[in-house]
Amino acid sequence: MLRGNVVGGGILCAVLSLFVLSCGERTPTEPDLPTRVVAVPASDIFTSSPQLEPRELLIDGRATDIEWNVTGDPVLLLLRGSEGRGGDYYASVRALWSTDPFNGDSLALYLLLQWADARPDFLEQPLITSASWKNPDGTSPDCAVSDPLRDPTKWRRATDQHEDQVEIEIYSDADGSYPADRWRWGSGTTDPATPVSTTEFDNAGPEETFGENLHPTAGWSEDFYNSGSGWTRDVGLTTYEDNFVPGSFVPRFIAGKGGRDTRQNRGKPVSYMIWRPVAKRFEACDSLNPIRIEDASQRQKTWEPGDYVPSVTIGLPDSSQRDVVSRGGWDNGKWALEIRRFLVARTTDVRGRPEGLPRADDVHLYSGRTYGLRVRIYNSSKTRSSVSPIVPLYIRPSQ
Repeated sequence: MLRGNVVGGGILCAVLSLFVLSCGERTPTEPDLPTRVVAVPASDIFTSSPQLEPRELLIDGRATDIEWNVTGDPVLLLLRGSEGRGGDYYASVRALWSTDPFNGDSLALYLLLQWADARPDFLEQPLITSASWKNPDGTSPDCAVSDPLRDPTKWRRATDQHEDQVEIEIYSDADGSYPADRWRWGSGTTDPATPVSTTEFDNAGPEETFGENLHPTAGWSEDFYNSGSGWTRDVGLTTYEDNFVPGSFVPRFIAGKGGRDTRQNRGKPVSYMIWRPVAKRFEACDSLNPIRIEDASQRQKTWEPGDYVPSVTIGLPDSSQRDVVSRGGWDNGKWALEIRRFLVARTTDVRGRPEGLPRADDVHLYSGRTYGLRVRIYNSSKTRSSVSPIVPLYIRPSQ
């Protein structure tokens, strides 16, 4: 995270470490801490042009004014590192809740979180090899005798490379009472899990295309629930699975070798993800490194010491792990994370509208009530974080 450098871009021009210079100020200042975050009512459909062209609120990691100005000024939260050893700095929060334009029913809570970060980090403990496909004399190894790439002693999992992560906790009241929800976003483990377009990949199955017409560039955050006895993951397949052989760190899968356009990885960036539905099993004597194939600057395409493979495979979640739609976007030294969840979490119909009974493993939100909100951010770490206090989240009723 940035510590004392000015970041351009709206409200975050002075979102730096504690006791810093605000925009245009010559003496250290600290913004007033918020009394609460207010989610204002808005329609899920708005007009985005002088021609009054209707547009749906999209979760795409882009904090466009036309979507978020309805909330008014963002609230600055002070995140302290005293609990998580991650440093002190500010993050801005905006919140709204939407209504169904067809029947006026309450629909979903939207959150926008923005914070400064000098560099985005996408890899979560990649698998790194010390093997080389070529023998010292330049010849290829004899796979009938030995395969250096399958040797467990030639692989390790990085201990110092981690993705950027955010945890948002929603409590039953402003005092932090249980039950509570936790939504975990990871730049490399949840964010890339976006649906595949059947227009672009006509042979993609339903396990790849769910949500393509709802929020086509959005992934899903990992969903947890706490009834008072500790955090447990909601039911359902998560967006990520381990990509190494139990008992070693030899990769199970690599991305399909599809050339520089990543077509055989369903258009996903092979530099930091392997798309689960089309992952290629890492076979004996699999001499070509798909990440090197993607890098036009690398003439050598075979494995070299220091090469890596993502430690997880990525795919779409199911069941209650589909409740929290999210997408992060990094630009010009800051992250913008957009999140959406139905106020009353339910299963959805084919149009993405809620149906069925409310889920038992979620905190349900209602207008006119106040809940507790806490934000925790990990900057390229699994152990060092910065966390806000629990602040009231008020779902303001419609007028």
